[in-house]
Amino acid sequence: MKLKNLNKYNLKYDDVRKVTLFVRVFDNKVRWAILEQLEKREYMNVTELYVALRMEQSVVSSHLAAMRKIGLVATNRDGKCVYYSVIYPALLKLKSIIELINK
Repeated sequence: MKLKNLNKYNLKYDDVRKVTLFVRVFDNKVRWAILEQLEKREYMNVTELYVALRMEQSVVSSHLAAMRKIGLVATNRDGKCVYYSVIYPALLKLKSIIELINK
């Protein structure tokens, strides 16, 4: 679908969808809990996270996958073990979106 006014502002559906997906990743208490754990320890693997959060491994893994997809967490492999850490510039993107909305 093409709308004249949206084109004038150079808004594209795919770009808006990316922003929506990005913001939706943050709208989840489990993901916030994962961020809090990673903030405390800097690097953690899935086992450490699901033990700390008292959740199923598959639940933590699926949330980490969503967070990784938008560039919120990074992975570092050490042999068979994968460690996760927060990518802080992604949090700055969220802060920028919030500031724009609150103007």
